[in-house]
Amino acid sequence: MANLTLVTPIPPQVICKGEVFAISMHVHDDGANFNWTNFTPVGKITVGTVTITGTGTVVSAGGGTATVSWTAAQTLTLDANAWGTIVLYADPTSGSENRHIATIFARITAEAIP
Repeated sequence: MANLTLVTPIPPQVICKGEVFAISMHVHDDGANFNWTNFTPVGKITVGTVTITGTGTVVSAGGGTATVSWTAAQTLTLDANAWGTIVLYADPTSGSENRHIATIFARITAEAIP
C-alpha cells in the first residue's frame, strides 16, 4: 500500500499562535482521487515537545477532499518564534494502518496577521 499524495503540494505554513488554523487538501491514491470512506483526515502539529491534533472533516469522500483545523486554544500552546512540522494522514476507522499524506514545515509566530 503506497503513501497518499497531495494533488497540489502545500508549501511551508505560518501559524499565528493563538489563532485558528486550517488546511484544505485534495488527496490522490496512486493517481486517482482517494476515497475517504472508512477513513478520517487527521493532522498533527509538532513544535518541540508539544503536539496538537486537529479535527478532520471529509468534504467529498469520493472526490478525495478534506480539511483539518486547529482551534485558537490549541495553537496557543505552541512556542512562538519556532519551527515545527504538520503531519497529515488518513486514519482508518478500523483494521489497517494510518496512511501518510504529507509532512509540511511550519513556522509559529506570535504576530497577528491582519
